[in-house]
This record gives sequence, structure tokens and C-alpha cells, in this order.
Amino acid sequence: MLITAQGIYHDGIVELSDKPDSIVSGRVVVTFLDNDKTEGVASVSVNALERIAALRAWLPTLPEVPLIPLEALDRGLLYK
Repeated sequence: MLITAQGIYHDGIVELSDKPDSIVSGRVVVTFLDNDKTEGVASVSVNALERIAALRAWLPTLPEVPLIPLEALDRGLLYK
């Protein structure tokens, strides 16, 4: 599983702004960003934004499916 966290590097130490709850220890890959005025501003790639827009346009085209309570399903049919 990949988790992304922001932080600051100083004198060989990386201090995370928000520590992930589910990680106690693990391997990391550190990418150094330009130290400019955009520090702390999250950026999203154009490709990701295009994919999100395409997904949002596609979702309304899906047919509505009636909700069926799980108790109403015949579980025996699942294993035939």
C-alpha cells in the first residue's frame, strides 16, 4: 500500500506534517520539491484531473440498480 505524506527535511531528518495512523515503521522514498512559495499547496497532475472528469461524466450513464437486502439473497446460488 502506498501512502503519501508531506513533511520537511532538515539536517538528515524528515519530519512529517501529518503522521499516518496505520504506519508504525516502513521503507520510504523521499522526493525533494522546489522550496518556493507554493510550499504546502497540494498539486494534482493534469492527467489525474482529466481522469476524474471522465469518471464524473461516465457515472450518470450507469443504470440504476435496485437495492436488495443481503438477507434476501440465496447464498447457495453463489457457489454453483
